[in-house]
Amino acid sequence: MSDKEKKLPLIDKKAAADRIKKLREDAHMTQEEMSNFLEKSLRSYQKVENGDNNISVSVLLGLKEKMGISADYILYGDKPDYATVWSSVQSCSEKDKMKILIQLVLYFTQKNTPQVFTQQLPSTESIGIGQMLLELLETEAK
Repeated sequence: MSDKEKKLPLIDKKAAADRIKKLREDAHMTQEEMSNFLEKSLRSYQKVENGDNNISVSVLLGLKEKMGISADYILYGDKPDYATVWSSVQSCSEKDKMKILIQLVLYFTQKNTPQVFTQQLPSTESIGIGQMLLELLETEAK
Protein backbone atom coordinates (compact mmCIF):
# COMPACT_ATOMS: atom_id res chain seq x y z
CA MET A 1 0.00 0.00 0.00
CA SER A 2 1.49 3.34 -1.04
CA ASP A 3 1.61 6.39 1.24
CA LYS A 4 -1.14 8.01 -0.85
CA GLU A 5 -3.38 5.01 -0.31
CA LYS A 6 -2.95 5.03 3.47
CA LYS A 7 -5.76 6.94 5.08
CA LEU A 8 -5.82 8.67 8.40
CA PRO A 9 -8.56 7.61 10.79
CA LEU A 10 -11.67 9.74 10.52
CA ILE A 11 -12.12 12.42 13.13
CA ASP A 12 -15.50 12.64 14.82
CA LYS A 13 -15.68 16.43 15.01
CA LYS A 14 -18.50 16.42 17.57
CA ALA A 15 -16.72 13.93 19.85
CA ALA A 16 -13.51 15.98 19.64
CA ALA A 17 -15.48 19.14 20.46
CA ASP A 18 -17.06 17.35 23.43
CA ARG A 19 -13.60 16.37 24.72
CA ILE A 20 -12.46 20.00 24.55
CA LYS A 21 -15.61 21.12 26.37
CA LYS A 22 -15.04 18.51 29.09
CA LEU A 23 -11.44 19.64 29.51
CA ARG A 24 -12.63 23.22 29.95
CA GLU A 25 -15.31 22.21 32.44
CA ASP A 26 -12.88 20.01 34.39
CA ALA A 27 -10.55 23.02 34.62
CA HIS A 28 -13.50 25.09 35.96
CA MET A 29 -13.09 27.62 33.16
CA THR A 30 -15.70 29.60 31.27
CA GLN A 31 -15.68 29.64 27.49
CA GLU A 32 -14.28 33.16 27.66
CA GLU A 33 -11.47 32.09 30.00
CA MET A 34 -10.60 29.14 27.76
CA SER A 35 -10.63 31.30 24.64
CA ASN A 36 -8.24 33.75 26.33
CA PHE A 37 -6.12 30.87 27.58
CA LEU A 38 -5.80 29.55 24.00
CA GLU A 39 -5.44 33.08 22.59
CA LYS A 40 -8.54 32.73 20.40
CA SER A 41 -11.58 34.94 20.04
CA LEU A 42 -14.55 33.88 22.11
CA ARG A 43 -16.69 33.29 19.02
CA SER A 44 -13.98 31.22 17.33
CA TYR A 45 -13.54 29.09 20.44
CA GLN A 46 -17.31 28.62 20.82
CA LYS A 47 -17.53 27.35 17.24
CA VAL A 48 -14.78 24.81 17.95
CA GLU A 49 -16.42 23.65 21.19
CA ASN A 50 -19.81 23.33 19.46
CA GLY A 51 -18.28 21.31 16.63
CA ASP A 52 -19.13 23.96 14.04
CA ASN A 53 -15.47 24.64 13.15
CA ASN A 54 -12.58 22.26 12.74
CA ILE A 55 -10.04 22.28 15.53
CA SER A 56 -7.06 24.31 14.39
CA VAL A 57 -3.45 23.29 14.84
CA SER A 58 -2.96 26.34 17.07
CA VAL A 59 -5.73 25.11 19.42
CA LEU A 60 -4.15 21.65 19.51
CA LEU A 61 -0.73 23.15 20.23
CA GLY A 62 -2.18 25.41 22.92
CA LEU A 63 -3.83 22.45 24.65
CA LYS A 64 -0.59 20.48 24.41
CA GLU A 65 1.69 23.26 25.66
CA LYS A 66 -0.56 24.74 28.33
CA MET A 67 -2.48 21.71 29.60
CA GLY A 68 -0.36 18.74 28.55
CA ILE A 69 -3.23 17.29 26.48
CA SER A 70 -2.20 15.32 23.40
CA ALA A 71 -3.67 15.88 19.97
CA ASP A 72 -4.40 12.14 19.81
CA TYR A 73 -6.71 12.47 22.79
CA ILE A 74 -8.51 15.53 21.40
CA LEU A 75 -8.92 14.16 17.89
CA TYR A 76 -9.42 10.44 18.52
CA GLY A 77 -10.02 10.02 22.26
CA ASP A 78 -6.80 8.01 22.64
CA LYS A 79 -5.44 8.06 26.17
CA PRO A 80 -2.20 6.51 27.36
CA ASP A 81 -2.68 3.45 29.52
CA TYR A 82 -1.54 3.21 33.13
CA ALA A 83 1.77 1.52 32.23
CA THR A 84 2.67 4.29 29.78
CA VAL A 85 1.83 7.01 32.29
CA TRP A 86 3.77 5.27 35.06
CA SER A 87 6.77 4.82 32.79
CA SER A 88 6.66 8.54 31.98
CA VAL A 89 6.53 9.41 35.68
CA GLN A 90 9.47 7.14 36.46
CA SER A 91 11.59 8.78 33.76
CA CYS A 92 10.90 12.33 35.05
CA SER A 93 13.40 14.38 36.98
CA GLU A 94 12.97 14.45 40.75
CA LYS A 95 11.70 18.02 40.50
CA ASP A 96 9.03 17.01 37.97
CA LYS A 97 8.02 14.09 40.19
CA MET A 98 7.53 16.54 43.06
CA LYS A 99 5.37 18.76 40.83
CA ILE A 100 3.24 15.74 39.91
CA LEU A 101 2.86 14.80 43.56
CA ILE A 102 1.81 18.30 44.54
CA GLN A 103 -0.64 18.53 41.66
CA LEU A 104 -2.16 15.18 42.66
CA VAL A 105 -2.58 16.36 46.25
CA LEU A 106 -4.22 19.54 44.97
CA TYR A 107 -6.45 17.54 42.62
CA PHE A 108 -7.68 15.24 45.37
CA THR A 109 -8.33 18.08 47.80
CA GLN A 110 -10.52 20.15 45.49
CA LYS A 111 -14.18 20.74 46.38
CA ASN A 112 -15.49 18.67 43.47
CA THR A 113 -13.56 15.56 44.54
CA PRO A 114 -15.71 12.78 46.01
CA GLN A 115 -15.78 12.84 49.83
CA VAL A 116 -14.01 9.49 50.09
CA PHE A 117 -10.80 11.10 48.80
CA THR A 118 -10.86 14.14 51.08
CA GLN A 119 -11.55 12.64 54.49
CA GLN A 120 -7.94 12.51 55.70
CA LEU A 121 -6.17 14.90 53.36
CA PRO A 122 -4.64 18.32 54.11
CA SER A 123 -6.78 21.30 55.01
CA THR A 124 -7.32 24.23 52.64
CA GLU A 125 -4.39 25.91 54.40
CA SER A 126 -2.19 23.10 53.11
CA ILE A 127 -3.64 23.56 49.63
CA GLY A 128 -2.31 27.11 49.67
CA ILE A 129 1.09 25.73 50.64
CA GLY A 130 0.90 23.23 47.76
CA GLN A 131 0.15 25.99 45.28
CA MET A 132 3.03 28.04 46.68
CA LEU A 133 5.37 25.04 46.29
CA LEU A 134 4.32 24.60 42.67
CA GLU A 135 4.97 28.30 41.99
CA LEU A 136 8.36 28.04 43.69
CA LEU A 137 9.30 25.01 41.60
CA GLU A 138 8.22 26.83 38.43
CA THR A 139 10.26 29.92 39.39
CA GLU A 140 13.37 27.83 40.07
CA ALA A 141 13.02 26.12 36.69
CA LYS A 142 13.24 29.44 34.83
